[in-house]
Amino acid sequence: MNRAVRLGFVVAFAVAGCGDDDGMADPDASMTEGCTRDVECDDGLYCNGTERCAPGDPSATELGCIAGDVPCAESCNEADDRCLEGCPDNDGDGAADITCGGEDCDDSDANRYPSNTEVCDSEGLDEDCDPSTLGNDADDDGFVDDECCNLQRDGALLCGTDCDDTSMAINPEAIDTCGNGDEDCDGDIDEDPDLRFYRDADMDTYGLTGESVLACSAPDDTYAVRDGDCDDANDTINPGESERCDASMRDDDCDGTANEDCGCSPTGTSRACGTSDVGECSLGTQTCLPSGDGGSVWGACSGNTEPESESCNAVDDDCDGTPDDGFDCVRGTVESGTNDCGRAASRTCNSSCVWNPPTFGTAETTATCDYCDDSGLGLSQELPYASDSQTYPFETTPVTRYSAPCSSPCIHLTGSPGNTNDEGAGYLTDAVEIGYGNVVYDMTMEVRPNLADIGDGWALVLFVDGVGTEFLGPGGLALGVPTDRDGFAVEWRFSEPDGSNRQTTDSLVFRHLRFSASDPVIASTLSAQPQAFDSSSSTLKWFQRLRATITPDIAGDAANDTAVVIEYFHSGSWQSAFACGSGTACPFILEAGSSIRAGVTGASRNGHEAQMFVDMSETFLSVSSRCP
Repeated sequence: MNRAVRLGFVVAFAVAGCGDDDGMADPDASMTEGCTRDVECDDGLYCNGTERCAPGDPSATELGCIAGDVPCAESCNEADDRCLEGCPDNDGDGAADITCGGEDCDDSDANRYPSNTEVCDSEGLDEDCDPSTLGNDADDDGFVDDECCNLQRDGALLCGTDCDDTSMAINPEAIDTCGNGDEDCDGDIDEDPDLRFYRDADMDTYGLTGESVLACSAPDDTYAVRDGDCDDANDTINPGESERCDASMRDDDCDGTANEDCGCSPTGTSRACGTSDVGECSLGTQTCLPSGDGGSVWGACSGNTEPESESCNAVDDDCDGTPDDGFDCVRGTVESGTNDCGRAASRTCNSSCVWNPPTFGTAETTATCDYCDDSGLGLSQELPYASDSQTYPFETTPVTRYSAPCSSPCIHLTGSPGNTNDEGAGYLTDAVEIGYGNVVYDMTMEVRPNLADIGDGWALVLFVDGVGTEFLGPGGLALGVPTDRDGFAVEWRFSEPDGSNRQTTDSLVFRHLRFSASDPVIASTLSAQPQAFDSSSSTLKWFQRLRATITPDIAGDAANDTAVVIEYFHSGSWQSAFACGSGTACPFILEAGSSIRAGVTGASRNGHEAQMFVDMSETFLSVSSRCP
């Protein structure tokens, strides 16, 4: 909720505040003919005033009650029955400082106040001043993402407990069965196995029904996934065998009967036997022999080839009609198709029966260098062909609000009467495509204060093109930085990071810009260039210079490789201010091949005038290792 809406809510509540739905307190049950005393109308609330009994008043209810006078001109604390006049709202978010009776838990941060939407973040920011709320439960399983944290009053960090907030099946109360990773979010996996394995001492792939264990994989080679073996000491006896019809009278197929269907006639007759003649298998021959008891039985099968476990060899070892089944592909197979970039490509099944590349791919060349993975082996294959580099001078399209025109490129903040905040901006005229190499944004600003004011500061801004519409955000300490973009801003404030001590100390603030949420501060520091302000001179100038060096992320893996180094120029050399991506992951992603917008914004408040001029000779944006 923005500030204007919150203030409007407070005023509406104060005017309407009389208890029940008709604006009056509930009368005593015996008051059927109208009120006779004020106490019969009072709803007991302080902040909406004391209701009175005045049957003759035109605004009175049917019971004769009228609203009381609101006791507080500004804001009111119902819990303590007192007004909060004079309680500051330093960050301008519509909530007064908690230290003087208000509800704002951090009156130096406009992103923190009661009724604000709690944002899931790992930094411990408590946006709604309620440390027990951590953010949304995205998968609605009753547990908040473990990346959502809030700093508690005792300094401890309270975080959610859901290790995968995209799946209802994964949370601290889930049963951790085989597969699917850490389903109960305790750091271990497969703690409640649900697969049964049977003791298979003869390793014929059939185990004993009465001897089994629950596990997620066989304990060793002496366990099988099938049961039903009636002789676990003989690997030629199991439910997969056929009756041999010999004099031993063994139950070879474990069906409870020996030598069933073994009678034959006449003696000496032969027949085909075996499992199959498909694939690598072949049938053998079985001969009708005297049984010794005056009858005859079929003898042993000879010359047959039986199925074996499937191997990656392009043949049908298990004789089911499909070679290399159970693997990704048939060894040596070559397939043609279309890759993800729309080009004709192929893939080959390698010696491990795995597709190489995993998807259809074609060799990268200069012609295919387009930030699309043609090879299927990752965008790193394209890097050798990305050789183009370019530097863009700061020729801008101005974006202004309450600002007077001046020689381009500059921002002239006029302090127009009736406007609390003045802001303006200048952006490179076109979006710029970044390559695989570093992007350097070097900005030099000449600040010319007008008598008693130098403005609030300026910001180097860089964001992804096509996400959001604003090029200019609010003024004041927001410095005109847009609020509906994805990227980052480096703010040079003519004050401390929280806005105190204006015109005495400079600070740098590194801010994450987000399209659909608040824009949190990544880091802030006092710079080494304090302002030596001289109110007697209207031509006083300061030259302030920032440089951002960005290493883009190369898409193709889950890791965010984006890295940013922020520096400022002081005493003849570059000084380090902030960095992310080396040791500390950047909270945003800038991918190679994406289009970015780059510019500068500035702001002044309280009706004062300030001028900020971009130094053309020192300001540029350069990109390297782009596709030609």
